[in-house]
This record gives sequence, C-alpha cells and structure tokens, in this order.
Amino acid sequence: MWRNLSEGYGLTESYGGCFTSLGNVYPMIGTVGVPLTTIEVWLESVPELGYDALSSVPCGEIFLGGKTLFSGYHKRQDLTEEVLIDGWFRTGDIGGWQPNGAMKVADRKMEVFKLSQGEYVAMESIESKYLQWPLITSIWVYGNGFESFLVAVVVPGRKALLSII
Repeated sequence: MWRNLSEGYGLTESYGGCFTSLGNVYPMIGTVGVPLTTIEVWLESVPELGYDALSSVPCGEIFLGGKTLFSGYHKRQDLTEEVLIDGWFRTGDIGGWQPNGAMKVADRKMEVFKLSQGEYVAMESIESKYLQWPLITSIWVYGNGFESFLVAVVVPGRKALLSII
C-alpha cells in the first residue's frame, strides 16, 4: 500500500498551516515545503548567528504576514509588541529558501544566547551535532549568560560503547 508523506509548518499565531510540502516529491524531503497562498513570508538576516537573508542561499529569521495571522496575545500587549512588527509576525525560527522554493527550518533564534565572554551559543545545534556520533544516544546541554562555559549530560549508547572497549 502506497502512502503520501508531507511535511508542513504552522503556528498557533498563524491559525494553522503556513507551509506544506508536496507528498513524495523528492527535492522537498527535509523541508516544510512552499508557502500557502494565504501567507506572505520574508527572511530577516541574523548577522550575529551568521544568517544572511541576502546571500545566494537566503537564510534568516522567518517573518510571516497575511490576513490569517492573529492580532495579538490576549491581555499581553508587551508580548504582542515583541513579536508583531509593522504587521509582520516574528516567529523566532531560522529558515532558508531552497532552490525549488521550499523552506527549510534550520534553527530556533530563541535557543541562542550569549555566554559571559560574548560568544553566542545555540544549544540545539550543539546537541544535534553530538547526536550524530554513534556513541551518544542522548545529550542535554546547559549554559547561562553569567558563565563562560557550557555543561553537558551525555548518555552513551551501551552497544556502541561496549564495541570499543
């Protein structure tokens, strides 16, 4: 039996879907697909993290616009002003346009913070890199802006670990 698999992207603030991939279209695998007709999208550069919305492969923070977006958080004008800028919703997600017009979500801007010496760190990025190593089955990385270092709790894979002993 053949099944179609599609990926998508949406938020509560957008009342559902914003992007959707076309099922079983190979170049769209690993992306959230193309924007739906009700949504406008633009990327804003995040130079402190090395993301450039004007590069040959545009990448930056995803901003959404359109009539299907929310008008603000209930009784939280402070949060609304933080995420709605000139009618555009700042998602906090980092994405990049692919050559086929699909969007690939790469990172979370909010997961990035500055250590005490001024270095920016993306926890999820570090964790995902270490999880590619076959000896690690789980990892949790912690840090804060008052320290100059990170701490990690690593769970090694028993089988992989025994194979090197």
